Amino acid sequence: MLYFSYMNLTRTDWPDWKNHLQKSGFSKETALLLEAIAPLGFLMSQVIYLTGWIFPSGRPSNSILGISALLEDGNEVRNFAHYLMEADNDLP
Repeated sequence: MLYFSYMNLTRTDWPDWKNHLQKSGFSKETALLLEAIAPLGFLMSQVIYLTGWIFPSGRPSNSILGISALLEDGNEVRNFAHYLMEADNDLP
């Protein structure tokens, strides 16, 4: 399992991620997709983390690391999916 300092900070990013997805019109679709991939989240987090190193900066961005950290924990993936479906922006 990958452990980063981002594991504890991931929930602080949720309101920003939700706001961005709502503005894009993809919050409900993203929530459904997250629910579907939750069992594969750990594997996907590793793929995202490893492919993040191919970006020009030479290291994954904080957003990429945050998403990767979120996907490592199936329960957090489900919590974030439920958070996306809620009407307000309060953290669960």
